[in-house]
Amino acid sequence: MKTIKKISTLFLLLVGIFSFTTIETKTSKNGINLDQIDVIEALNKEYFECRPSSKIMFYVESTIEKKSRGYNVVKADIKVLDRQTGNTKLLASQSIVIANNKDAILEIPELSDARSTTELTNGDILLHKNNTNKYQFNDLVKYNSLYNSYVNSTNKRLNTSRLNK
Repeated sequence: MKTIKKISTLFLLLVGIFSFTTIETKTSKNGINLDQIDVIEALNKEYFECRPSSKIMFYVESTIEKKSRGYNVVKADIKVLDRQTGNTKLLASQSIVIANNKDAILEIPELSDARSTTELTNGDILLHKNNTNKYQFNDLVKYNSLYNSYVNSTNKRLNTSRLNK
């Protein structure tokens, strides 16, 4: 009877010791080369397939450039993220005028300084000054995932609740 108790005690002791140790395996972080991604093809796949890619993610970051009475000027950056390594790459950057009221008449000095302007479906005005990016902001925002990310990012930055499409 004593041998059974010794064996069971030894067994419980070994189980207790090995249950709190972990075996660490190093996974190599070989990520995707973000310079070789075909962005339009990846966005089309996201649009037509039921799930987004698990390797990359597109998102929009926004910062406030100027707060004024009646409007805000926001800089929005569209970026791609390699989920495995955490590396990001800037795809497009744009200054955008967001009116506080939908029907506001805007006399904005930024509009006269801009080379040309484009209006989004929600009324935001894109200011085209000097564009050195490979992709155009207004072309990428046509995809629902990036448009929704843009609206959510600017809502969070401006503390508003504008609706998506």
